[in-house]
Amino acid sequence: MNSSFKWKYWLARKIMQQLKKAMGLNKCKVLLVGGAPLSQELSSDFENLLMPLTNIFGLSETSGVVTIALQHQDNEQTVGQPLEHIEIKIDKLNHDEDGEV
Repeated sequence: MNSSFKWKYWLARKIMQQLKKAMGLNKCKVLLVGGAPLSQELSSDFENLLMPLTNIFGLSETSGVVTIALQHQDNEQTVGQPLEHIEIKIDKLNHDEDGEV
């Protein structure tokens, strides 16, 4: 690795550390995202800022989080696997295998 690249990498990390601190995210270990589907572009933007997002799913009106997409499993097409001791049923499955949780 050449010294120019090392210097630029060091500077980018310093800037990101300050940005995270200004946003109150400097001690954050995991950024959880729920609600409407997250665009791949926005997810990539956060990844580039060294702040990877993790998709979760829950029904705020009835329960807390019921699924989580771990970073090594993360895929914008899924909300991940059910948490331990959680049972999920899919209703109104259509021919594309899409349905309602």
